[in-house]
Amino acid sequence: MVLHAGEAPLRVSLGRREYVLLCRESDASECEALARLGHAPDGIPGLFRLTAEGLSPASPASPR
Repeated sequence: MVLHAGEAPLRVSLGRREYVLLCRESDASECEALARLGHAPDGIPGLFRLTAEGLSPASPASPR
């Protein structure tokens, strides 16, 4: 993923059972689009932040 998305923090959606969706956290319009997708009944709700330290819940505030 680092080769394609870089080393900046990523916004991650686990809302689909079959795959993970992500975007650069610095891209506000893509983060908004990701948030609008919601989640499937068998997916994990919410957005997460992926950094070198690991995965954590994303803050509801706008992307950095």
